[in-house]
Amino acid sequence: TNVPVQSFRLEDWNGCREQLESVRNQWLSLQSEDQTPAVPPDSAPPLANGSNGLVFRTNGPALCEEIRIRPEFPGGITILEKNRWLRDVVLRIYWDDLAQPSVETPLGDFFCNGVRPRAFRSMVMSYSGGEYVCRWPMPFRRSMRLELENQGTIPVPLTLRGRLRPLPEATAPASYFQACWNQTSNPGRPHEILQFAGNGYYVGCYLVAIGMDGSWNMLESD
Repeated sequence: TNVPVQSFRLEDWNGCREQLESVRNQWLSLQSEDQTPAVPPDSAPPLANGSNGLVFRTNGPALCEEIRIRPEFPGGITILEKNRWLRDVVLRIYWDDLAQPSVETPLGDFFCNGVRPRAFRSMVMSYSGGEYVCRWPMPFRRSMRLELENQGTIPVPLTLRGRLRPLPEATAPASYFQACWNQTSNPGRPHEILQFAGNGYYVGCYLVAIGMDGSWNMLESD
């Protein structure tokens, strides 16, 4: 409160030109194809229905800087089947051999494509040209294990690439990247987004709202 906000003035442009050009160049660089080596395996066999496949595992300490996943949908698949596949495939990531995954969410929802494929681009997440990209920095000490489970009926081949940066032992991370998914269908009751105890940083959520009566009436509220 009581924090003044300075209005934009054209004469201030020259004073911040260097910073603005730096931000602009970073955004433009997101459109270029990264040529860094992939985390093996680069390609996985078709993710059959009901299968739980180990996509890759690697040792640390390291920082996972990028994950790219490209589904190669078979010919003849309908739009509705493709949309359903995004919710049927579950992404799980385990850090340092923990028994429970720190990331457990449908693949589409993790990449902000929960209902259907929608192209977008941001610094940390994007979907463009049929490829899902995550650039959240994800550090770990001993190991990283990424799994995908197909809870649907359509087997789909996947191409996966990742980018890792080794970390010195002395700078091993003190916290982990985490993501979860939940849904409710209780009209008139609040939807719980997050409940936790301990230290950490909350970076946001991706919300999908669908009217129970097939309309947009859920937006008619205070």
